[in-house]
Amino acid sequence: MSKKTYRRFVRMGNDLISSPRFTRKSDADEWYEQMKRRKQFVSQGMVAPRKKNEGLKFIDYAREWMKNRMANYPQATWQSDEQRLRDYVLPYLSEAIIDRISSRDVREVLEKVTELGNSTATRVRVKALLSKIFSDAFNKEYVLANPVYGIKFDEKRVGVKKPVHLESTKDCINFLAKAKEMGKLHLTAASLAIMTGLRKSEIIALTWDDIDLDNNVVTVSKRLEQATMTIREGTKAGELEIRKVPFSDDLKRILKDWKKISNLGFVFKNTDGSSFMRPRMFYELISSIGEAASIKIHVHGLRHTFGREFAAKTGNLKALQSILGHASSSTTDIYSELSGDRIKGYGEAVTFSVKRGKA
Repeated sequence: MSKKTYRRFVRMGNDLISSPRFTRKSDADEWYEQMKRRKQFVSQGMVAPRKKNEGLKFIDYAREWMKNRMANYPQATWQSDEQRLRDYVLPYLSEAIIDRISSRDVREVLEKVTELGNSTATRVRVKALLSKIFSDAFNKEYVLANPVYGIKFDEKRVGVKKPVHLESTKDCINFLAKAKEMGKLHLTAASLAIMTGLRKSEIIALTWDDIDLDNNVVTVSKRLEQATMTIREGTKAGELEIRKVPFSDDLKRILKDWKKISNLGFVFKNTDGSSFMRPRMFYELISSIGEAASIKIHVHGLRHTFGREFAAKTGNLKALQSILGHASSSTTDIYSELSGDRIKGYGEAVTFSVKRGKA
């Protein structure tokens, strides 16, 4: 028995516009309401009743779209878009007239992605890229509808991938004990990551001026942009983002000990001490500790470990969002912005004591 689908129709001037086939009636209704609003705008003269640039090829619009993307987005973003467009879309849609591309055409392109041996995650990203391209084309009146809208695939859900992190407090202690055996650099890098939850890009950009050892607070206001290998103002959450991250006395002792060796400029330097540590070196440093401890963990896994420990020990997701610098409240459930004295009480929330002795 075939699965029931829903379609809606809207007459726009001399054109009868049909929706894609939706598997949910609510999606078809939403499409219909969107097109009704557009029809009203047409009747009021607010938008053109006909499509602009009729006969425009998809490849010509894609080139225009990519130029705008490159001018307004970070290199790491547009390079990924350019690669997916080049590898998965243009081989099939280049010569197609953009306003004649149907939902069936788009579905066939997306099916090719997985037929070529790529993961469903890759297909999801290609679908999102196409949806954005056609949405922008719709806003420019190059197309009368977004053909990506409503396309769904019915693979069985295999579960949600959980963030990789250290599983217990005992694992955290063992991990840091192994780092201590490997030297002060390893201990400091691992401790800073696991006891503050900073991103790798933020840790690499840290200088000693950012660390207030008197008040146990790190000021996070810069990040490494890996695509250009430059330090940029702001964090992942925003160009002007600045946040304060508290830390424990255990971490203070480790940082003070490390500062005796590396007391100027970047907290973690490259091999000749002239600049920041390269991300690959920092990644391998953390990975080597995991290998020595027989634990598979990478830098971002230590951030997840911090988040889990903080939530378990305080239950305060508002504080956690602020400390981790999440731009969206959906990541930590409730939005909150902490500043000044309000964060000081959380400095001891995530800390691990490692027996003192020579590193």
